[in-house]
Amino acid sequence: MNRLLQLNRAISSRTFVRAYSSALDREAYKAAKEEANIATETWKKVSLFFAIPLCIGFGIKAVNDEMHHIEHLKHDPPTFTPYPYLRIRRR
Repeated sequence: MNRLLQLNRAISSRTFVRAYSSALDREAYKAAKEEANIATETWKKVSLFFAIPLCIGFGIKAVNDEMHHIEHLKHDPPTFTPYPYLRIRRR
């Protein structure tokens, strides 16, 4: 079983490796890798400096609005209206 697992790992590691034979392929690979790194850094910055502060700001606003609503309900609770279809007991 262990030997079969080792063989499977060896085959799968060789299957997904691409050999870059020409200099053009290597340069294209390096350029694509650099572009991907730049895009990754851009999205990290967008997440850290834009998305997270917006989530925090909207969370604070939501909590403040809810606290204001709770205070309003303490001073002026809703009145109970006994509608005829409420509290019907058939059994």
